Amino acid sequence: MGEAMLLCEFLARVFSAAPDATFVSSCRHGIGAALLTTLVENDAQCPAVHQMTDALAVPPAEDKVVEQLDCVYTRLFSGMAGVDTVSLFASAHLEGRLFGDATARMDVALAELGMSVAADNHEPADHVAIQLAVLCELLRRDDTMAVRRFAEQQMCNWVPKFANQCRTRDPGGFYAGAATLVDHITSVHASAPRAKAA
Repeated sequence: MGEAMLLCEFLARVFSAAPDATFVSSCRHGIGAALLTTLVENDAQCPAVHQMTDALAVPPAEDKVVEQLDCVYTRLFSGMAGVDTVSLFASAHLEGRLFGDATARMDVALAELGMSVAADNHEPADHVAIQLAVLCELLRRDDTMAVRRFAEQQMCNWVPKFANQCRTRDPGGFYAGAATLVDHITSVHASAPRAKAA
């Protein structure tokens, strides 16, 4: 569970905001780099990790990487790309608009889990980073059934489409790789073995 928890936490940060210098430094030399190195050992995750590490390595100057990833994040996720924008919200993928039923389902799920979106976070609850943070917390609680139920009910119905759009619109890039990892970890936890009935 530990590595999966760290990966969810890491990916939540990737998609919560454009990267700053501290985050890029971590990805190149620190905790983030160590996590990515560990993930390379998993054959299913290796190509996506290589996409991310390649994007982090060029250009060599760290401040240029920050600038480059910031530009890509803004282009992909802010709406600047028009029809080529990739939405970070389940409702947009499932219903074609924000604050749809997917947001309401997430609000209910959070309440049932005894969680809530932080007061200073003004994003709808169906934001991919919030969903990853919830998945991380359920892994921390070591609640296999809750992890599976959450992945199945809240993420599997839209994350594959999100990941595919990132791969199409950021080919070979950092966010394409990261979105592929979100898709992978979601599907792995949705298909986790169910606990045997007593």
